[in-house]
Amino acid sequence: MPKDSKIINRKSKILSYSESRANLCRNEEAGINLTVGDRLMIRSMPKPNESFMGYIVRLTEENGYDSPSWILRLANLEHRQKFIRAEIFKASKDLSSLAFLTGSNTTELEALTYPSVDTAKHEPAHLFYDFPLRKYLIRPERPKVCPDCLRESGYCHRIWDLLLVTACPLHRRLLIDRCPSCRSDIPNNRNRVSICSCKYDYRLSPASPVEEDQLEFTIQIHALCGLANTKIRVQRQPTPVHELSLSELADLIFFVMSHHRNDFIGIAKCYVNPTDNAELHKDLVKAYGVFEEWPHRYYEFLESRQLQDEKKQSISKEPYGSGLGKCFSATRSEIYKKLTSSGFDFLRSAFSQYVTTRWHGKSTSETEENFSPEITYLTRTEASQQLEVTTKYINFLVTKKRLKAVVRQSGKARMFLIDADSLAQVKREHDGSLDAKEVAKQLGVGITAVTRLASNGCLKPLCDPVLSSPYILRFKNDSAAELINAIRSKINLGPLIHSVRTSNFHAVSRRLNGGNIKLSDFINSILMNEIAPCSELTTKIGLARFNFLTSDIDTYLKARTARCERKFSRTCVYGRKIIYTDVAT
Repeated sequence: MPKDSKIINRKSKILSYSESRANLCRNEEAGINLTVGDRLMIRSMPKPNESFMGYIVRLTEENGYDSPSWILRLANLEHRQKFIRAEIFKASKDLSSLAFLTGSNTTELEALTYPSVDTAKHEPAHLFYDFPLRKYLIRPERPKVCPDCLRESGYCHRIWDLLLVTACPLHRRLLIDRCPSCRSDIPNNRNRVSICSCKYDYRLSPASPVEEDQLEFTIQIHALCGLANTKIRVQRQPTPVHELSLSELADLIFFVMSHHRNDFIGIAKCYVNPTDNAELHKDLVKAYGVFEEWPHRYYEFLESRQLQDEKKQSISKEPYGSGLGKCFSATRSEIYKKLTSSGFDFLRSAFSQYVTTRWHGKSTSETEENFSPEITYLTRTEASQQLEVTTKYINFLVTKKRLKAVVRQSGKARMFLIDADSLAQVKREHDGSLDAKEVAKQLGVGITAVTRLASNGCLKPLCDPVLSSPYILRFKNDSAAELINAIRSKINLGPLIHSVRTSNFHAVSRRLNGGNIKLSDFINSILMNEIAPCSELTTKIGLARFNFLTSDIDTYLKARTARCERKFSRTCVYGRKIIYTDVAT
């Protein structure tokens, strides 16, 4: 066809579009829908795996329009460049006009968009090849292209919209996101698929070759998306990473990248802002390499994290802590609190194995025989948080061998690694348990009295009582009620006369205190049938419910005083006999 005829045909297309646009405006004002005459002159269906804006740009080129905004306006879609991203993520209710103009159906066009999906995470997620991904991982507003793919297929692939895809595994080259001629970003509002506004042909771009060992990450993404252009396969030993979904793989890679950049503001946050595709490719390859030769490269990554923490604390002139919470604070937080999916269990298992077999805190010590790589260990702080107790109580449980733990000496400090299984067993026992303060409130006495009641057997704690540490005692939920029921069973009603004097519990407590008699000894005397309450007041709380005969209290105090008063003697070194009078309390 002569060149002049091509120009005439192109002008006729533009003129035909202008007439259609004028008809559209008149139809909109009159409230009339689009007619058959308003359709594009050249209509084509979306290509397999074609991107939304790539499809619009291709229609623009085929119909000879100056800008994709003509088609977007005609389809009642947002045509301004900075709002195109939002339009692609919108619901597909407005795609009916575009389907009418192009002769396609809405189902095919909906497949080009990224509908939102509800997830348990706070960030908005959108479907990308049926995988829910965070919105900032899908970037259609910053196009990337493979020059060789454009030369062969002639359209923009949808997979290029993903931030994680930086190379083409079929042609073994980097994708380009900038024009090699004018160095400007590839725009979405260009009128040719392969031609820049500076008239440079992207298909002529010089190749940036990528080695085969640097393509495995991109190959795995293509395979997860079900794309058939992954003919290259890097022969490597399978790792647990190959079992992850696309969503989990994205979280894992950006978790490592954020640590490589020493940026702990969150997974993938350091790459929300635009970055050079070649630079991003290097970071992705480096992060993916952490999981090669599993788990040795991962151990090296953890060791580098510890060195970074040491360097950070030395710069800030803060005292370096030897516990896991100090050495791997950010790493552990993300592994156990952010990467919570069961697919990441291999990370936590390998971390526990590293801690038990290779980590020695800041100073080096010999590996102990009771280490077991198969056991999951927790720090002392984590164990105290799970049991909702103090770290002092954890020390006590470890001392009493209620908790299985590995204790390492690092200088003057001790590092505790608590066996998760034994902690779970103790936690089951402690669920619903009460501390000494809560039991004291239920009985209406002081914490010291509760500790002494535990020491003489009147109260049964979950672990052996320690007189010097009353705040670490834990009791069953019904311990106070059991003691009250035991005292209630000792009530001696007898023939009461109104003239007989009685004393309430508080009055008895004051008299016991005056006679240097412990309350715990008095409660024990009740349980041993040495004295009995005479009545109970249901309106009172705790031990204050019980009344006693004043005569019984007088007799009890006299008997205790007579029993406690004793004389003993001892001879000093000079032979002089010294007589002592001691009243035991």
